[in-house]
Amino acid sequence: MEGAHGIGGESLKAWLGLGSNVGDRLANLRSGCDALEREGVHITARSHVYETEPQAGAVGQQDYLNACITVEAELNARELLDTAKRIELELGRDPTAPRHSERPLDVDVLIVEDQRIDTPDYRVPHSEIEMRRFVLEPLLELDPPDRNSLVAALTQLQRQRVTRGGPL
Repeated sequence: MEGAHGIGGESLKAWLGLGSNVGDRLANLRSGCDALEREGVHITARSHVYETEPQAGAVGQQDYLNACITVEAELNARELLDTAKRIELELGRDPTAPRHSERPLDVDVLIVEDQRIDTPDYRVPHSEIEMRRFVLEPLLELDPPDRNSLVAALTQLQRQRVTRGGPL
């Protein structure tokens, strides 16, 4: 269910995760940020970029570059998701590809401040946030809400290869 700020295009603050494992991965992340800005989604903070292995079951794929950003926008949470998905398509994501396929850009809405959404096609906080070290490490650089539970989740994860790079 959406919170009080989720209706009517009101201002929101959110944390997004970005990933790329096709082509010039860093350029893809930056293009995604540029596209968000063009859509009126103001980026207020950026994490470092992390290089990570693909998800289990994603055989033969190049490693991902992942980062997180904090944004503010005059959108509601659904409009933010729609904007993110439209940008993925514009930058070459195949909407018919199987889950965990290679992609030039993936944009996930991880957290929307003061909101919980639980619908069949949209969950905020993101349903897998606490199971993904490649999301938690860059996200924790950005001082998200409920930081203590995210830190606890990070300490529970198995060791995964994650290499921190420079800033996004």
